[in-house]
Amino acid sequence: YQPFQWYVRHYREGEARETQWYFTPRGEPYGFVVTLPEKEAGAALEAGQAQAIAERGAGEWKIDLAKFALVEKSRDVRPGGRVDHTFVYERPDVKIGDGRYRLRLVVGGDRLTTLRHFVKVPEAFGRRFEEMRSANSGISIISVVGLVLVYLIGGCGVGLFFLGRQRWIVWRMPVAWGVFVAFLQLLAGINQWPLAWLDYDFDLGLIWSETV
Repeated sequence: YQPFQWYVRHYREGEARETQWYFTPRGEPYGFVVTLPEKEAGAALEAGQAQAIAERGAGEWKIDLAKFALVEKSRDVRPGGRVDHTFVYERPDVKIGDGRYRLRLVVGGDRLTTLRHFVKVPEAFGRRFEEMRSANSGISIISVVGLVLVYLIGGCGVGLFFLGRQRWIVWRMPVAWGVFVAFLQLLAGINQWPLAWLDYDFDLGLIWSETV
């Protein structure tokens, strides 16, 4: 399993169809996901036929399915009549803590559209993590409330009220500098427009892992 992966997204703006190719840090092909339009027509194969296509495709990617066991399978009937089958395989002999190494194969119609390695994270881990974070979340909420009451209302609100009555507030210069800084930030935002296409739909780059 490769925890660090690069992916390249091949798409055309305005079209639902796209392909994502995954690579190891050394540039070796490691998987792919083909997204098909919901209404695209396709074959409606039986589970056995689709599984044979999935396993044959995995073999072409040098994956030894003899080391895996089939643990999940499902089928989705798309609006266009196409039937997509999903098969999830797991390595029973190795694991990472309580996590399991898995492989997801999806057959869209009559061809393999997804081959993805991932780690199955147990639900118990998520529950334990939420319990650990509950105390931190409570402290965070109390600190935000304290900030609003003590600093914003007490310090800024009440303080500015008394300072204003005594004419001790110097506001012209700070306002001028604030407008100037805001103008610079506007120019910086405009300068980033040519790179905005990189954020189309989702960011490109390095991902950690896919968890389920």
